[in-house]
Amino acid sequence: MRTEDLINSIKQLFISDLKISLRKAANSVPASISTIRYVARKDLKLKPYKVHRTFKLLSADHAKRLKFVDFVKSRRINLKTMFICSDEALFYLHGGHNIQNNRIWAEFQPDEHVETPLHDEKIMVWCAFSGKKFYGPYFFEENVNGENYLDMLKYYFWPKHSPLETAQKYYFQQDGAPPHRRKIVQTWLKAKFGDRFLDASRWPPRSPDLNPCDFSLWGDIKSRVYDPKPTTIQQLRENIERETKIFSKKI
Repeated sequence: MRTEDLINSIKQLFISDLKISLRKAANSVPASISTIRYVARKDLKLKPYKVHRTFKLLSADHAKRLKFVDFVKSRRINLKTMFICSDEALFYLHGGHNIQNNRIWAEFQPDEHVETPLHDEKIMVWCAFSGKKFYGPYFFEENVNGENYLDMLKYYFWPKHSPLETAQKYYFQQDGAPPHRRKIVQTWLKAKFGDRFLDASRWPPRSPDLNPCDFSLWGDIKSRVYDPKPTTIQQLRENIERETKIFSKKI
């Protein structure tokens, strides 16, 4: 029976321990797991949210993140218009199957599998965007290193950015990936953007939450790029081009 006392007892369990399992809750109150689940969803309006994984910050990272915030505030940087964020992401040919979201409703366990190669084909994609302009996608034909990353900046990104009348007013961000930290890359970007380049000393490490590419761009594209599912790398490239074009129109 879903009495008022039972509902209040279950409510107190979730208040005291947000991570309590339904099985443990059933050992604390006179109710079945199904009843507790019903009370949680219908009476208490609770939802079972997943815990998100993120990079573990080192002790020195906290100070660097605060320093970055102070830098943005002191410069009064308009993050919506004059801030270019950039990043690379890997796309696997046979990706797109989310075992957490894809479910098969059946009376018995179905003999259903998703076959993936042991060494799947993949492609590395670079994109960047500000509140006014989108750059990309750029496809790396081989593993990213300092040399081919710099070539991309010189011969792909800069010809698209430099014609802007306000090109010199933009700040440029990249994360701390090894190719980005190469001296030849850091030197070239400093020559182009001056003190508006967020070099390795300014950008806080292990901070994808500060980069819109990580928490906005890639998740949005990867949720749709496998519909329809590509069968070749060329089809995957075409899907990526299609979805980045759609994303760029939102800017």
